[in-house]
Amino acid sequence: MTTPAVVDYVTFSIKASAKVAEIEAAIAYHEKRGGPLVSMRLDNAYSIFTVDLNQPKPAPQKFAKISRCVDGKPKLPDGQTLITTGRIFIEGEQVLCAAGRPQ
Repeated sequence: MTTPAVVDYVTFSIKASAKVAEIEAAIAYHEKRGGPLVSMRLDNAYSIFTVDLNQPKPAPQKFAKISRCVDGKPKLPDGQTLITTGRIFIEGEQVLCAAGRPQ
């Protein structure tokens, strides 16, 4: 009989007034110390992000980047792989965004 894997996550919040650069800096901080970003969403006046502690930490050049969705669809720069999508706050505005990881 095998023991099921334990999945550990860390969730952190970022104030609604944050700019994209501040959001990406916070994500990089948590990916460097915890693991890769796996989700993002809204909660009242904050954006909520979750990293997976059981996955390998990404290299600094591969930390997640945030892009606004266009017409409801992820619009990532060339060379990025989609991680997740979700509504978050950017400078106080609720925005549907995609998180991508440079390849």
